[in-house]
Amino acid sequence: MSEKGKNVIDLDAYDLKTVHDILYSGQSEFVNHPKVKIVKSTCFDKFWLDLEIKKFFVIAISEEIISDIDLKVTTKNFATTMAENYSTNNYIELNKDFELEECKSIDINQKEMKKISLSKKVVFFFGELGIDIYVGGQEFDRINVFTDEVIQKSYSQKFSIHQLPECIKQYTIHVNTPGNRESFFVDKTQLNLIANVNGRKNILRLRPEDQLRNNLFSYLQTNMQHTWWKEDQLDSKKRLDLRTEANGLSVFLEVKWIGRSIHQNGRKITKGYSFKSLRDGVNQSLNYIKELNEDMNIKSPINYLCAFDAREEGKRKAIDWKNFSFIPPELQHYYDNNFSILPIIEINHN
Repeated sequence: MSEKGKNVIDLDAYDLKTVHDILYSGQSEFVNHPKVKIVKSTCFDKFWLDLEIKKFFVIAISEEIISDIDLKVTTKNFATTMAENYSTNNYIELNKDFELEECKSIDINQKEMKKISLSKKVVFFFGELGIDIYVGGQEFDRINVFTDEVIQKSYSQKFSIHQLPECIKQYTIHVNTPGNRESFFVDKTQLNLIANVNGRKNILRLRPEDQLRNNLFSYLQTNMQHTWWKEDQLDSKKRLDLRTEANGLSVFLEVKWIGRSIHQNGRKITKGYSFKSLRDGVNQSLNYIKELNEDMNIKSPINYLCAFDAREEGKRKAIDWKNFSFIPPELQHYYDNNFSILPIIEINHN
């Protein structure tokens, strides 16, 4: 078929996949155009690498002028255009000589960049890791995780997995603030009904490990860069308290506590958990690591014991780890190489 002497593709004659391939092929021609490749490497990449203070921004070039780009003047003109407009705008459109065609401030996100590219513009998105290209509503050569600066800033302010010990320290401060700490402990009214309270204030509610773990889980979900899961099941049917994946590797936290809690009848205090509970938690964690590595073939380079200390404030003695002599020989390797104890989380009723 022809129209006014030009070949026209009848897209109705093809299935959806073929239509997509035809359109995608046309769009990729702009991405792979020699002049696009040259200006990206000589102008855009160099500009981005040389920036001391980076921000998200977009450069757009009309598809119609790609072939007319004058490579003799682009480098000089581009430097002038960016010097005059980069600091006050995040959208810059260039003409064939890389002089300013239009500049403005926009809400940068993937949807907006695809929309701009649908108006027959080649869109270059300058992100945290480099430059992505959008043509005809499609993204090409994407290397950036984030396309929204607000989300990226929020993410960068969160703790990475390597900062987990620092995150736990901040959590300890958070959990002891008024309005948070009260949720773990028996209130004064109920304390008056308990026979053997003997002036104690740090009496945890029933089933405290669930409450402590769930509260920590919520904090990690909100304040870390990684997604966490509760009670992931191993092949042995045993469950990991909290687990995440970072950089393709598995990391878990075994949650334990020491102190006293209310009995299920609500009228007395349990004997609670002592240092032995924490020592048992170490071996429990090491057995989990052994199963992950040897039986399930899951790479788990570092895992943690996370302990809450709810003993009475001012009466806490240093935790007796017995020099870790209780660790069986078959687990020693995992203790030496794949295990750590996080900063102890001390919690107080008031």
